[in-house]
Amino acid sequence: MAKLLSDMKIRADVTIGETIGCVYACRRTGPTKVVIMRRKEGLPVAAFPATRTGRLVETMNTFASTVPATNVLETSINNVNPWSHVSGVILNAGRIEATKGGFDFYSEGITPAVTRLRAALDKEKMAVAGALGFRQVSHEDWNSRLYKTALKEKYKAISGAPSDLRHRYLVEDMSYGIVPIASIGRTLGVETPNMNAAIRVASILSEVDYWEEGVTARKLGLEGLDAEQMNRYASEGRL
Repeated sequence: MAKLLSDMKIRADVTIGETIGCVYACRRTGPTKVVIMRRKEGLPVAAFPATRTGRLVETMNTFASTVPATNVLETSINNVNPWSHVSGVILNAGRIEATKGGFDFYSEGITPAVTRLRAALDKEKMAVAGALGFRQVSHEDWNSRLYKTALKEKYKAISGAPSDLRHRYLVEDMSYGIVPIASIGRTLGVETPNMNAAIRVASILSEVDYWEEGVTARKLGLEGLDAEQMNRYASEGRL
């Protein structure tokens, strides 16, 4: 977003930031209705540049439970969505097309085989995080940290499966999750063969070239930088 605003020569004083996931676990259940199942606790947040993170956390904590992250590279790499979403969609592709999403994505779709693929992708994510100097926190650990407080216990998890393969679980989590992490890994010399394989298979399933459509290190202005330079850019907003 910062690069986009810069390319458009927009000079407004805008604070840009992100968390590693949505503030609440929630679902839209109608045109004007949202069900909130849980509030995430201790959600890491960072501004770009990171010199603005303290002010962002102070503002967000008026309605959420957030803690400061090192910078937006850390929050991006630790996004909790892509690993279950992408592995679940790829390995349930036939079932999704046959049933139009007529099954519970998490309780029925995340089987032991899907969990093994998720773990393989997550391991590569942690390797990229480690190359940037961040703590290597697994997907399972993040979930146990974030999902502590149930706000509406009377609601069961609303987790219907995608109705087709152009769903955000694949399109968004591949384009803005796995592709940039794999691309940054490539720039840093970290091998991500399982992510690369997932990108290739997802591109075939969706009839989309995710390497072309997704956010890469080049599009982020990070191509050719080492870990120290990437962190300096995320922390100071300049190289």
